[in-house]
Amino acid sequence: MNRTFSFKRGFIFFWLANIVLLAVIGLLLINKESWVDDAQKYFTLFITISEAMILLLSLASCLPQKSK
Repeated sequence: MNRTFSFKRGFIFFWLANIVLLAVIGLLLINKESWVDDAQKYFTLFITISEAMILLLSLASCLPQKSK
């Protein structure tokens, strides 16, 4: 088990999480025509908050893992 700070784990988590976020965004954009008029600001807020959480969690995944 790795006990050192690793940017590699953080980058792997960052890219995989962004791929999942991109898939979710794609699924949400499928029915964009049926959205209400002010849905664009909530969609932008969703993307912003999701990306902020991905950044925080990718930094946390760089930290050493606990051993049991």
